[in-house]
Amino acid sequence: MMPETTKVARREDAVNITPEMAQKWLETMNTINRPIRKGHVERLTDDVTNGKFLYTRDPIRFDWNGVLLDGQYRLTACMIAGKPIVCDVIWDLDPALRDVIDTGLKRTAGDIAAMRGASNPRAASSAAALLIPYYRRKEHRTLGVSAGQNSREIAQWVMDHPDLQAAVEEVPPLKILQRSLAIACFYLFSHQDAERTEMFFAALREGASLAEDDPVLILRNKLIALSTQRTKERPYVIASYVFKAWIAFRDKAPLKPSALRYVSHDRFPDLDLGWSQEEQQPAEVVG
Repeated sequence: MMPETTKVARREDAVNITPEMAQKWLETMNTINRPIRKGHVERLTDDVTNGKFLYTRDPIRFDWNGVLLDGQYRLTACMIAGKPIVCDVIWDLDPALRDVIDTGLKRTAGDIAAMRGASNPRAASSAAALLIPYYRRKEHRTLGVSAGQNSREIAQWVMDHPDLQAAVEEVPPLKILQRSLAIACFYLFSHQDAERTEMFFAALREGASLAEDDPVLILRNKLIALSTQRTKERPYVIASYVFKAWIAFRDKAPLKPSALRYVSHDRFPDLDLGWSQEEQQPAEVVG
């Protein structure tokens, strides 16, 4: 038996959608959707303007609450171009379909998280893609190795971890460290010592008044050197350097530049160990 709230969807074929209709639908019915990407809108607008927009029977979709599910790019292009387009229109769909509808521009985890109301959705989703496989492994955890999770799973992880969304705002811009990796590390480190995590990242950004054996300075110099290389280092190798520097910084221990190197079969640093224990750990295959 179907739920009482379920309605039977109805389809209108070959609807002539005017710029005025498109504008009205966008202003009154496009209440929950992904952020517009300028490049894709411009390409569609050019097609509409030059008569190259084709009727493909791919419909504009609305849910049973009257909310636009799919079609904001086509409607936006129609409105900007000032010319009508022909599309099928489907009304009264289940709102739950929003997360699984793929359009001409595939929805990313950031798009889905944004539609669910997350703050900083794209940056948080990029970090979540790194954190999910890290937390899945019970032993020998590694940050920066993909686990093949899908966009909906990543978006849900973001929604389940509002502290990750908040962490995005706390991480200062760092030219020498990929932002998603910086956010993921900030998130993990702050669960150990929030105050020293802020100090660590602030020092990593500024690089001022640091002793020669300060872990942050050693890491900063390493990342600067890596940024000049033609061949980019693997994410989990860079993450291992950040982890090592953090553990030493957290434990107020000096760090030698030679500690930030990677050779085959190096073991990924364990955040649960103290720096003296970390230095003594045997090698192990990473990944």
